[in-house]
Amino acid sequence: RTRISKNLAKENDPERNRERNRRDKLHALRVLLMLTLADIGVPKKALPFILDTLAKSEYRDYAAAARAAGSLGKEAKEAVPLLMRVLDPKYADHAMHLDTFGTIWVVPVGERTSARIEAIRALAKIGPGAKAALRRLLEMIDDPLIAPPNSYPPYQQEARRAVQAIRAGQ
Repeated sequence: RTRISKNLAKENDPERNRERNRRDKLHALRVLLMLTLADIGVPKKALPFILDTLAKSEYRDYAAAARAAGSLGKEAKEAVPLLMRVLDPKYADHAMHLDTFGTIWVVPVGERTSARIEAIRALAKIGPGAKAALRRLLEMIDDPLIAPPNSYPPYQQEARRAVQAIRAGQ
């Protein structure tokens, strides 16, 4: 009982809740910034920030940073190793909506995506500079465990498009 009481006290600690709330707001701000940059155009100077987000984050942050990297196109060649991280079959991918960001009570709108889908799309936009990812993308096309046919998110279709885009510029 004592341990449970202590854990409940920690959860109800106002200072701890303020800190968690502050981190959640910073997390949301980073995602919104990445998505905004992807929409309006990413300046080359933002690449270190994108690379940092790709290196240190998961899921929504990562997906938003991958979308921003894709907006840079060939300029984001440095991001290729970080984008390949989520192509690993052991990576637990999650479908999400990036177009709706807020409380859980908001009804999601727009296309569902995932960190892996956004990374694959970014690799396609980088083009020939992403040739290091070709082998893994080709494996994804044929791997029913990582990319079941007709699955959602559509890993196989996106991997095919990326392979074509990377090969087209060679």
